[in-house]
Amino acid sequence: MSLVGSGITKTMAARKLTISELAPIVADYRAAFPDWQLVGGDVLVRFSGPVAQAIWFDRLRTGAYRPTCRVHVLAAPTEEGGTVVLPQFLNIKVRETVPNAHAKSLPAVIAALNSEVLPSLGKALDARAVAELLRDRSPGRPANAYALGCLFGALGRSEDAARWIGEYRSAITGLSLAPQPVDAERDAFLNKVGEWMKLPDRDARFAEIVEQQKSRLLQG
Repeated sequence: MSLVGSGITKTMAARKLTISELAPIVADYRAAFPDWQLVGGDVLVRFSGPVAQAIWFDRLRTGAYRPTCRVHVLAAPTEEGGTVVLPQFLNIKVRETVPNAHAKSLPAVIAALNSEVLPSLGKALDARAVAELLRDRSPGRPANAYALGCLFGALGRSEDAARWIGEYRSAITGLSLAPQPVDAERDAFLNKVGEWMKLPDRDARFAEIVEQQKSRLLQG
């Protein structure tokens, strides 16, 4: 027996919800965020140019679900569909919910999603605002610096792109770890970003990458 969510509700069978069991729960959130798309049965997502914002309903081993918010920078390619940045949990009172507390907890969870998550779920998603938000949280973080180098490139901000490409390489050097395959892949793509910024068809090149990454993300 475990305590989750508010600390009041108990769950007897500690096992993860199935996607089918999660479906009516996610349907309630879709009603609250009708302009978002459902992906794979456990993710709601919305798009704005080179970025996407997602709410993932993590199915915990306790039997609870946990909404987790994140941003995908689609201009920074990965196998999953854009580099994930800005992961956010809700406050501890509404962080996890067991199914039999869902109806009662739903208004508080939605209120927390609207008041706590950045960028705000109640406003239109803006790639430029995402870039500014991410910039303040990225010093020393290779994945964030990589994402920003690509995102500023897609936004046509050459100087900012060059700065964050440099920040990425400095962060990798500062880790003092053996190079990983992902480091080489990111570095190679950042070389392309640097080259594209000098070309007249820059926007078309970034648009192709963004569409490819959007397709991957929608495949779940």
